[in-house]
This record gives sequence, C-alpha cells and structure tokens, in this order.
Amino acid sequence: MYDYGKMIDQLNLVGLLPQTQLKMTVQLGPKTAKLPKSPYWRAQGDHLQVTLPWSSDLRQTTRLLSAVFVTLERLGQNTELGQNPFTLTWVLPEAFIHTAFEVIADTKNAPKYPEFHNGWYLRESLAWGKVQPQLQHKFGVAHGFDLTLLGENVETNGIVGLQMGSVPILANTSTGSQTTSLLWLQAALWGVLGNTLPDKLADWGTPRILDPESVRVIQGMQAGLRRQIQASDDGVHLAGFPQLNLDAQLLLSAALKLGKKIAVLDDTTPVLQIEDQIIAAGGLGNSYSATRLAESKPATKAILAAHHLPTPPGAIYTNLPQALHDFHTSFAQKAIAIKPTIGRDGQGVRVFMLPPSVDEFRQAFTQALQFGPVLIEAYAKGAAYRLFVQNQQVVAAMELTPANVVGDGRRSIAALVSHKNLRRPIAWQPVVLDEPAQAMLAAQGVTADQVVPRGHQVLLRATSNTRFGADGYDVTDDLDDGYKTLAVKAVQALGLDIAGVDMVIANLYRAYDPEKPGLADILSVTGTPAIWPHAVAQMGTKRDLATSLLTRMFN
Repeated sequence: MYDYGKMIDQLNLVGLLPQTQLKMTVQLGPKTAKLPKSPYWRAQGDHLQVTLPWSSDLRQTTRLLSAVFVTLERLGQNTELGQNPFTLTWVLPEAFIHTAFEVIADTKNAPKYPEFHNGWYLRESLAWGKVQPQLQHKFGVAHGFDLTLLGENVETNGIVGLQMGSVPILANTSTGSQTTSLLWLQAALWGVLGNTLPDKLADWGTPRILDPESVRVIQGMQAGLRRQIQASDDGVHLAGFPQLNLDAQLLLSAALKLGKKIAVLDDTTPVLQIEDQIIAAGGLGNSYSATRLAESKPATKAILAAHHLPTPPGAIYTNLPQALHDFHTSFAQKAIAIKPTIGRDGQGVRVFMLPPSVDEFRQAFTQALQFGPVLIEAYAKGAAYRLFVQNQQVVAAMELTPANVVGDGRRSIAALVSHKNLRRPIAWQPVVLDEPAQAMLAAQGVTADQVVPRGHQVLLRATSNTRFGADGYDVTDDLDDGYKTLAVKAVQALGLDIAGVDMVIANLYRAYDPEKPGLADILSVTGTPAIWPHAVAQMGTKRDLATSLLTRMFN
C-alpha cells in the first residue's frame, strides 16, 4: 500500500484538504408535528435527524448547529440529546485523489484508479483501530467513534467515503469547546491520512495538516468534556451568530423557521445567502440605482417636490463662508436642521429646535461638512415617525422619541439616565450624557446634576435616531391612513420596492389633507431600512417583518 502521507507532503496536496466534504448528523428525540421542510432536518423513523455541512471553518459549523437548535426549540421541538447522538461523514475531494494517481499511473505495477481510490479510505479504516481507544479515553467514554466505510458494496462497487458513528456529546457551544472537539476529530481523520499519528493526541495536527491556530486549540483542549449543547435564546437574537447585527440575525432566524438554507458569506458587511438569494448590507430587493438615489438627500427632495409631496424647504452648501452669509441673512432667527447630503444613521446631523448662535451654527456645519456637501433645511415641527413600506403598503409604523428622561422629583438627570439604561429593552442603544447631550440640556436651561419636577420630560437629543438612544413605539394601527398613502407615494416616486420613510407628523390621529400645509413633512427615504426596531418595539405590537420579507422574496 502506498505511503499516502508522503504523497500528501511531496505533491503539496495540503491545499486540497479543506475541500474535503464533511457533514455532521445529530439524532434528536421524537419529531414534533408540523415542522417545516428544511435542508437541515428530516424525520428518521420516530426521531428527528439534523444534518449540517461541516465547514473548514469549524466556527461556522457550530454557529449553524446552535442556530438550528434554537430554531427547532422555537418551533416546539425537544432538542435534548442522547449519549452518542453525532455521526460524521467524510468524503475526500476527487481532485485530491486524482492528482496523486496521475503521478503513479505510468509506473510499473500501478493499480487501476478504483483500487487506488479505495486505498485512501482503506488505510484510514485499518489505522483507526489505534485511534479509537485514544479518542474514547480523551472524551471519557467507554464506547463510540466507530468508523465504517460508505458505499453500496465497498468490496465490488468502491468506497464513497467514511462514516464515524456513535460520537458522544461534544461540548457546550456557548464556551466554544464544541469547536475544539470538532477540531480534535478533524485532526484524527487527517492525522491518520497523512501518517502524522503519534501516540499522544496532543501532538496531532502539524502545521502542514492544520493551521497553527487550530494546533494550539487542539493542544490546549481539556480531556473528558461531555457537556450538553446549550444555546441561549432571548427570543430575538439568533444564537450562534453574535457577530452579526440584529437585522441579519432576524433574517437568518426567519429563514430557518421557513425551512430555508442559510449561509453567511461575509459577517462584517454583512452578506447573507438564503437559498439562492444574496442579501448584502441590508439590501432587501431594491435595485442598486434606486437605493443609491434614496441616499442622496438633494435628489430625494427634488423628486418628492416634483411629485408634489411635502418636504421641508432647504439649500445645499459646500463651504462655510457661503453658509455663514446665508445664516446672517436668512437662518439667524429660524429653527433649522443641518445634515450631510449623503449619510446614514444620523451621522453629522444636528437639529436646532431654537435658532442657533453663530458659533453653534459654525460648529454644526463644520461637523456635517466632514461627510460632504451640507443640506440646511427648515426644522419640521411634530413627532418623528418611521414608516416601513413593502408591497405598496405600510406594514409597520413607529413613533420615535429623541433620547430623554422623565423627572421623578427626587433623582438628578444623570441618575435618571443611569436608571433608564439599566432597564433599556433589548437592542435599544443606551442614552449617553455626551457633549451633544450636555448642549441639549443647556438649551433647556438645566444641567445633568439637576433634579427636575415629577413628570417633566427632558430631552438629551434633538434627533429621533435609534443610534443615539431614541425610544420606539409601534403606532401602525393608530396612524391615519392618509399618512400611509403619503409614504407609499414617496417610495413609488423613488422607484423603491421596500423602504423606510422618515416623516414628521403634527398629529397622527388627524386626517391628512394635502391642501393643508404643516400636517406632515417627509424628511428622508432609505432603501435599506432596519427591521429590528419593529421586532422589539418598546410599546405596542411587535412586527415580524423578516418573515414577511422572505415570504415575499420566495413567492
């Protein structure tokens, strides 16, 4: 039999090892009725069987496993594991074997390809007798890690892969030790294949077989870890994917509940794949040009005005001298908003509900100018709302109140802020007593250490942005239909399918009349609206927009 480990080294086949096809199967208890069809689970007799791809990045495997378990629990499935619930299937890439065969194909007494192909797996199964008891000892079990050859008839029809059955409970996903356990098993499989199997398991996985970081993790593993998988579930976040923003987690969670296959292609932007659909950076079905158009405040205002939709009057500036000139001639005695023409999340935005001083104006303009040309527009009076438009209708409407505290007659404003933050609902940003907040307090004639009367509301921001501690209340069922129609018209004018419309409304209960000015003003429209605020509204109905978005996407 050939020295396959030597062939791996000499032919530099290590780069093909990550292409190994691996999957993990987990056996659960009796299947719960009415589970949706899914690529990750199916009934096997009376039990439910979960099958996952085993990524070369083992964090992806454990994250997906944790997410699937939480999803099943939310669907009513009991995810309690037995003593030996895991089965691992291992298939080498054909290019791996074929590359090695090409080297010896013309040599004397060279075997036929099927025999050579089977040799890789046969060597693995023959050497496993030495590995199995060591694994059992390391994991503190008397039985398990049974290796078998896969194929209809391995003696005549060939071998298609290996299967490791009766694998014990690996570890607790919340500690990361499950990933470590999978690395042990991966090192065992590759170690046997590459002739790098010494007596002590801690020496497995030389850098030519595994990356150095994996080797360090393997060497540091504690023996005998056999803990039940526990995936914390707060009902909103998707366990296993803490590195993703909440919108991405909500979409993945909804996809799993709908029985869709998911993948995280980039966890920084993020870029998600749900079945064959790619969702990048919050894009939910709009064209690229329409999304970029909505990012431009001047273009948005021009198009809204052309469609006779209300928007505050304003002007664009690219330099401070011209802005200061118009400040002295036009803005000095007016409430205004200063904002970058292209921006997101309220960056560079400053709102003056009272006319600013020249120094305040200069500072706010200079800050906004860092992001590009600056839009100065009249301050729109009223409460701020975010209307979520989908399928030519408003499916959610939220009233957003700027960061604030309400006096109790006993505690200082600073103490009220601390008290509020301790009870801040999930996902909502804390209220911060930073420089803008201090300036806002000064404009109201109070300081952070001052006690205000019971029931007196003190604002710490002028803008109603969730990034800066705003509160959100669902008002979908209370909002007059005229404002909903206005939002839909704005979205249609910009060529968007899904959008968030930021609007100021004087009285949400009063019927909208386009002939009466001052009832509503559209401040901006975004083609990448957040869905998480509606899912975790602080008051009112919580709206599951992720499920409706994906249902629309796949119907």
